Amino acid sequence: MSLLTLIILGEGVMTIVQKLAWIIQNENAWDGPTIGTIVAATSIIYIFYMLYFDALPDYHFGSIRQQFWAFLHFSFHLFLVLFLEEMAQFVTWFKMNEVANALISQISSPKIVDLADSNNGPGLASAINSTISQFFATIY
Repeated sequence: MSLLTLIILGEGVMTIVQKLAWIIQNENAWDGPTIGTIVAATSIIYIFYMLYFDALPDYHFGSIRQQFWAFLHFSFHLFLVLFLEEMAQFVTWFKMNEVANALISQISSPKIVDLADSNNGPGLASAINSTISQFFATIY
């Protein structure tokens, strides 16, 4: 069971690293919240590792205890797989939310709001288009 737990933790690390590689493809991705999310995800995996492997007994279980230990591991491993996958999804979601908030703050700039108030449709469309183009030029 220890080996399966170690394999699941390793797969969780690989999934998180794949998501991080997708996030940090550009040079502007390294900021404080992204680094904090990476440190938090790594710390959580390390805490699970230490809690599991430091609490293992060094003696042999009897057959009833061994069956009970194996039964408990099914639910633990299921929880661990789902938790690590969700943590990888959270890392991706967090960065996407951060980028979306930056885009919204640029679109709601005073220049664009003034154009919207003046009912200047073509000017508003070109201002929004140029803002989005500049934003994605800095992202990608």
